[in-house]
Amino acid sequence: MAANYLFSFTAVNVCALTYTPIYQIQGSGAAAAITGTVTTQGVVVGDYEGASPALRGFYLQDANGDGNDATSDGIFVFNGNNNSVNLGDMVRVTGTAEEFQDQTQLSSVTSIANCGTASVTPVDVTLPVPSATYLERYEGMLVRFPQTLYVTEHFQLGRFG
Repeated sequence: MAANYLFSFTAVNVCALTYTPIYQIQGSGAAAAITGTVTTQGVVVGDYEGASPALRGFYLQDANGDGNDATSDGIFVFNGNNNSVNLGDMVRVTGTAEEFQDQTQLSSVTSIANCGTASVTPVDVTLPVPSATYLERYEGMLVRFPQTLYVTEHFQLGRFG
């Protein structure tokens, strides 16, 4: 005897689901406030994907931020040798939040969903800063230096911009 089944599927807009904002992952301390598997969403503000010697990832920044000067709205996403995003893409990423070389990042990425395009305004940062730890609040964010700067070491500049 044959059985008949009726299946109904509803499409889910993953970009509209809840996520952990980048500033909550970053927190206000020197290390990540949240570690382990997380899903976050933001605008690609720096695309350094591709094989080594590139950074093999991209910088993602919360489109709105939390308005708290003590927390960073940006994070680095390590994406291996993949080329998945472009500047200005709004993407949703699931991966492992962790510290790597004193920088909070997402690694072991399991999914990247494109949610359209957006932009963020760079944050002005004026040098000198009051302490060595002061710049932590801008980690991974799009910044602008409204003053004349001088390059004293060019190897890393040429390699990573």
